[in-house]
Amino acid sequence: MTLLNDLPQINDANLIYTLNNENSFVLTTHKNSDGDGIGSAVALYWGLKQQNKNVQLCHVDPIPSRYHFLLENTQAFLFAPDKMKALSADVLLITDTNQGSLCDPLYSHFKKINKQIIYIDHHIPSNAPAINEKYYVRTDASSTGEVVYDILKELNTNITPEMATALYTSITFDTQAFKLLRNSSRSHEIAALLAKDNIQTDKIQRELFATWTIHKMNFLAALIQSARYSKNNTVAGFIVTQAQLEKYELQLDHINDILDMFTLIKSIEFCYNIIEMPEGHFKLSFRSINSNKAFKVAESFGGGGHAKSAGSWVTGLTSTEIENKIIHFL
Repeated sequence: MTLLNDLPQINDANLIYTLNNENSFVLTTHKNSDGDGIGSAVALYWGLKQQNKNVQLCHVDPIPSRYHFLLENTQAFLFAPDKMKALSADVLLITDTNQGSLCDPLYSHFKKINKQIIYIDHHIPSNAPAINEKYYVRTDASSTGEVVYDILKELNTNITPEMATALYTSITFDTQAFKLLRNSSRSHEIAALLAKDNIQTDKIQRELFATWTIHKMNFLAALIQSARYSKNNTVAGFIVTQAQLEKYELQLDHINDILDMFTLIKSIEFCYNIIEMPEGHFKLSFRSINSNKAFKVAESFGGGGHAKSAGSWVTGLTSTEIENKIIHFL
């Protein structure tokens, strides 16, 4: 793994200089986006708008419905081939990932037109960025929303209710309502400051976590019977097929909600899911309780993330082969 200190990081002063002196920006986040990626991008969008910048918010696949409340009045749009020639900016800002491939085809378009690309993130990078790309990565932050909060403060931004809602969403989502924090008060302190900015924290919590449907409950009932337990019931996992995704009308973020439930089993130290995707691809997610195994297992598949919450994409193996490899690694 490439060490963060060895990577071409853009420092605080250079990032703020770029945001102050460039005129046009396109903002995006990773495919299968989540509350942190979308929330941090939306907050930065409004912050740059306040600086009278030309800003576009572009996503690379449909945004899950639970996050639509964040996109009001943003004029966000889905990247498409018919928009490709017209879409340009001085800088492409990518939030909540440091892997450009997770933002294709938008990322490849900006590479082709040779524009500057900056990743704003809190995940540990696994590779050095390509030419004309820079990392702004703070692995000490609980979420990219926390990173963006500090950026907006450096820009002397007046935090509006729209920004506060987006940032509170980022932090709340990525900490799972603060359950994943350890020995850190900073996220609580920022959240408390944001809560003073005339936002509806109860609405945000419901939008993020009250997402259960009858289909999702029926899937959970079926899954309880088919979940796999190993290593003396310290490891739990499950496989989701394309047929199940269609039958139960599931979105990918629904699956991670269920994976998080397995961490509540007292004996569980590690859990995983394997989701079958089109064209022989599999999406993997991992959670660990008191170790960095989630990141280590994800890294073994070419992925990454956090110490205790990570994931990867795999092609060329069957679900059984993937599962065997996970268990063997542990």
